[in-house]
Amino acid sequence: MIGVISKNEQKAVVEEFFELFKVPWEPVREGGVYDVVFTTDPGVSIPHARLVLAFFSGPMSLDDQIGIRIHSLVNGGDVEWKNSRIPVYGRLATFAENREPVVCRKGNWATESDSGFAGRIILRLGYDLFDEVDHLLRRGQPVGNARIPTVEMHISMLRT
Repeated sequence: MIGVISKNEQKAVVEEFFELFKVPWEPVREGGVYDVVFTTDPGVSIPHARLVLAFFSGPMSLDDQIGIRIHSLVNGGDVEWKNSRIPVYGRLATFAENREPVVCRKGNWATESDSGFAGRIILRLGYDLFDEVDHLLRRGQPVGNARIPTVEMHISMLRT
């Protein structure tokens, strides 16, 4: 089961995203058991799950716990995944760490860091997934990116 911790204003887009993702999920509840937890809440501590995917463009509480430091913040940009470009329309953080494995890069800086913590894997991505999906569903993409299946690429990356 996937658990989700999101900001209150993201509830509708979270529901829509998981309709597209086609996997069972629920908001994280006390006592819930999750294989995977997605979070966009900057104040969250490391949730109890085998895999934690933490999406946020600014500092998060769990950054100190896993030893991550933000290098820079930019408005929009591209991340790379499997030799493809994924446009990011909101804020994008890059991290000072440059360790492997890293699935997304912008220049020489990681936009995702991986850390084992008490037998768990924590992936910290430097953008807010649900804000990106909200942007794509409500506003769409500029004409120059019309051929990029951005939502599908986010879903494919998460499935992998």
